[in-house]
Amino acid sequence: MNPGPTRKAVRQMSARADVSPIFPSLSAPKIRVGRRDFDLRKEADLRGFVQTLRLPSRGAAGVLKALQICDANARDELAQLAQIWARGERGENIPSRLVLAGHSNGDGVWGDDNGSLRLGPLLQLSRALPRAAVQIEDAFVTGCYSGGEVTMDQYLLIFPRAKTIWAYEAQAPGVDNGATIDQGGWERNTRGRGADFVPKSSAVGGKKIAVWSVKTGYHATKPPLTLAELRGKVQWMEENFYRPALEGKTHAWDGQWRIPINITDPHTGLIRQYYSWLVRLTQMKDLPAEERPFWVEKKHQTIRLLYFSATVAPRFARHFEREIRGGYGGLGLQAPDFARMSRAQALRSVELYIKKLEKMPRAKPISEQTGTLLERGIKDLDPAIIPDGWV
Repeated sequence: MNPGPTRKAVRQMSARADVSPIFPSLSAPKIRVGRRDFDLRKEADLRGFVQTLRLPSRGAAGVLKALQICDANARDELAQLAQIWARGERGENIPSRLVLAGHSNGDGVWGDDNGSLRLGPLLQLSRALPRAAVQIEDAFVTGCYSGGEVTMDQYLLIFPRAKTIWAYEAQAPGVDNGATIDQGGWERNTRGRGADFVPKSSAVGGKKIAVWSVKTGYHATKPPLTLAELRGKVQWMEENFYRPALEGKTHAWDGQWRIPINITDPHTGLIRQYYSWLVRLTQMKDLPAEERPFWVEKKHQTIRLLYFSATVAPRFARHFEREIRGGYGGLGLQAPDFARMSRAQALRSVELYIKKLEKMPRAKPISEQTGTLLERGIKDLDPAIIPDGWV
């Protein structure tokens, strides 16, 4: 889902195997078929592209639905996969191994300033093109927290005839610090149709690999924690990092999230560990179904909190610059630069804006809309406002 790492991985993998690369678009989600460019953000172009796949009406309708429910900025990657799988649906042989590479938290993969290819659209594509999906024997999802039993079960719905599925239990290496080494180990050990090698933790460089095998089922290197233990760890974090004696320290504590504001490194520290526990909690098979959405939402919000200063606030400020200026201007205020603010400063600015807005019952619609945007984006870190590609 990131162009640079994809190119590097493809170069290295191509020396050992035939590779069918899927590159993300550098700008808008478009795809060229022959001499025609299809803008996959437009419904007419989506339908036109699906017609080029030469599929029966039922399969074509299923592919169209997969593209429609996919994040618009990831449709170019999904469309390229659909092109390959369409050949398999027509009876041709297609690659029996698949790598999904990008950032992850167990719900799919995404790229920097790119779209998010979640598991739902992939499952829909698999159901639309079943003769292709059953040809996938080995998959490797090379993203952080891409493993876990619940997640593996979702992969198996997408790849119903898989022999092995590899993923990462926790943080995954980057392209320059081990990802291509791991992918090379995966390629060697899954070479040839019918391969069913089951790696140990040292088989691909000693990383924390989670693996499902048709022979042995799911296994991982980390000792399993019970549901009660994981709940306890999450609760301990929330209770011990927001005590009454510290409530006044608004410069260092985020009352919204009951955890510290000042995060200097999104990759390490207690909040990263808290996020890891949340991810593992959402991947527990015995987590009650009615409880899972709450923790999944918290997982998505926490990763946005980790990257708030590094990427989220700067991209929010750039993307919504017009709305922010219009909203503040409608209240007679100068718009702040959220890109340069700490989390504490940003929360305070939103609080002051909302108070000003409440004192003006006849505020302009743009100001009211901006108030909602600030509360959902800056305060609540709503994934509907802050896309995966911003973290």
